[in-house]
Amino acid sequence: MATQIFGRNHAVLLPRPDAPPRENDCEAEESDGGAYRGFLFAMLFNLVLALAAVAAWQLWHILR
Repeated sequence: MATQIFGRNHAVLLPRPDAPPRENDCEAEESDGGAYRGFLFAMLFNLVLALAAVAAWQLWHILR
Protein backbone atom coordinates (compact mmCIF):
# COMPACT_ATOMS: atom_id res chain seq x y z
CA MET A 1 0.00 0.00 0.00
CA ALA A 2 1.42 3.36 -0.96
CA THR A 3 0.75 6.70 0.64
CA GLN A 4 1.30 9.99 -1.13
CA ILE A 5 1.43 13.25 0.79
CA PHE A 6 0.80 16.47 -1.09
CA GLY A 7 1.77 19.45 1.00
CA ARG A 8 1.09 23.05 0.21
CA ASN A 9 4.73 23.76 -0.56
CA HIS A 10 5.29 20.74 -2.86
CA ALA A 11 5.42 21.07 -6.61
CA VAL A 12 3.59 18.07 -8.06
CA LEU A 13 3.54 17.30 -11.76
CA LEU A 14 0.90 14.73 -12.66
CA PRO A 15 0.86 13.26 -16.18
CA ARG A 16 -1.94 14.37 -18.44
CA PRO A 17 -4.44 11.63 -19.32
CA ASP A 18 -3.97 12.21 -23.08
CA ALA A 19 -0.14 12.08 -22.89
CA PRO A 20 1.47 9.01 -24.49
CA PRO A 21 3.26 6.64 -22.10
CA ARG A 22 7.00 7.17 -21.77
CA GLU A 23 9.51 4.38 -22.40
CA ASN A 24 11.33 4.76 -19.06
CA ASP A 25 8.26 4.93 -16.88
CA CYS A 26 8.24 4.05 -13.17
CA GLU A 27 6.85 0.58 -13.78
CA ALA A 28 9.65 -1.98 -13.67
CA GLU A 29 9.24 -5.38 -15.23
CA GLU A 30 9.15 -8.23 -12.74
CA SER A 31 11.26 -11.28 -13.44
CA ASP A 32 9.60 -14.65 -13.85
CA GLY A 33 8.97 -16.62 -10.67
CA GLY A 34 8.64 -13.66 -8.33
CA ALA A 35 5.61 -15.08 -6.52
CA TYR A 36 7.19 -18.52 -6.22
CA ARG A 37 10.42 -17.02 -4.91
CA GLY A 38 8.48 -15.06 -2.28
CA PHE A 39 6.49 -18.14 -1.30
CA LEU A 40 9.69 -20.18 -0.97
CA PHE A 41 11.25 -17.45 1.18
CA ALA A 42 8.18 -17.41 3.44
CA MET A 43 8.25 -21.20 3.81
CA LEU A 44 11.97 -21.17 4.65
CA PHE A 45 11.38 -18.43 7.22
CA ASN A 46 8.59 -20.50 8.79
CA LEU A 47 10.89 -23.52 8.90
CA VAL A 48 13.64 -21.53 10.66
CA LEU A 49 11.06 -20.13 13.09
CA ALA A 50 9.72 -23.61 13.86
CA LEU A 51 13.25 -24.98 14.37
CA ALA A 52 14.03 -22.12 16.77
CA ALA A 53 10.86 -22.85 18.73
CA VAL A 54 11.71 -26.57 18.96
CA ALA A 55 15.27 -25.73 20.04
CA ALA A 56 13.97 -23.36 22.74
CA TRP A 57 11.52 -26.03 23.93
CA GLN A 58 14.29 -28.62 24.15
CA LEU A 59 16.62 -26.21 25.94
CA TRP A 60 13.86 -25.39 28.45
CA HIS A 61 13.34 -29.10 29.16
CA ILE A 62 17.08 -29.70 29.55
CA LEU A 63 17.60 -26.77 31.93
CA ARG A 64 14.46 -27.50 33.93
